[in-house]
Amino acid sequence: MFARSMGCRCVAKSTICLVSAIFGFEWYVYHIVCFPNIFYALIFNAVWLLALWSYLQTALTDPGTPGCPEWEAWASTRSHGSGLAAAEEGGSSLFTSAAPAPTASTSASASASADPVAAGGGGGGGSDASGKQEQQPTQKQATAAVAGSASAGTGAAAGSADGLRRRSQTRIRHWRPGEVTWCSDCAIERPERAHHCSVCGLCILRMDHHCPWVYNCIGFRNHKYFFLILIYAAMDLAIICVNMFDTVWWSTRTDVPLSLMFLLISGEAFATFLMVITVTFLCFHIWLLAKAMTTVEFCEKSLKKASYNSSIYSQGMYKNICAILGP
Repeated sequence: MFARSMGCRCVAKSTICLVSAIFGFEWYVYHIVCFPNIFYALIFNAVWLLALWSYLQTALTDPGTPGCPEWEAWASTRSHGSGLAAAEEGGSSLFTSAAPAPTASTSASASASADPVAAGGGGGGGSDASGKQEQQPTQKQATAAVAGSASAGTGAAAGSADGLRRRSQTRIRHWRPGEVTWCSDCAIERPERAHHCSVCGLCILRMDHHCPWVYNCIGFRNHKYFFLILIYAAMDLAIICVNMFDTVWWSTRTDVPLSLMFLLISGEAFATFLMVITVTFLCFHIWLLAKAMTTVEFCEKSLKKASYNSSIYSQGMYKNICAILGP
């Protein structure tokens, strides 16, 4: 939904419609075909609504793109801090640039006072013609000196910016905690734990992964909803699998229409398949939450063959849970 490409946004809308249709199919099979117990039906509907709400929130919430309020606040703070640092470091250069440039008259008078011939100390030898001849090269030298200092200052600033960009580019993958990195694709600075999504074409705050089920990135602003949908979906699918099993078994032992048997068997099989995937994914993300780690960081550790026992962002189980789900 927040991808840079129009085609990706259209695919995201189609994916949302498809998954919403799957939600509706499971609801229809469970209520219209299965005839569940009233108590379990009430629990199912409550959890089903929560799961659908979490899914829509995950898909429609900005995951943490450069246009989100958190990123803009960080960028404004960083630009303000950079401006103060530049003003403090370049205090002498500000005074130097404020000083008046040497003019032709002052240069000529200085050279005349230094040279006794130009000053007329030789007894009437300092004529107007000789003064003009001395004034012209002095003016050219002053202009060249000012232009050279300006170009040198511009070159130094550009060189320092290019150096920072080159140093940051070396940390695009191997980022360091507390350091700002540079995204060569977006051509912007990004805070730590922000990564570039190749599908969306954007950098995402504390990016976890790009989820094909919502066709949106899971990041700082929608990670909570993603975690909740895993919990609610696992609960809902477990209720379907347990309650529908007796009905499916009954349909195989009784003379029922083939269409009804197909709906029951396909609904039970599909719910079981989704439950296995969802529970596995939920267990994996619970482990990541306990380690205060994202999926991207997990993959980077696997590439480096580093240890998964500790994370520099881990603050204990309770604070790690609050970092994702809130207090």
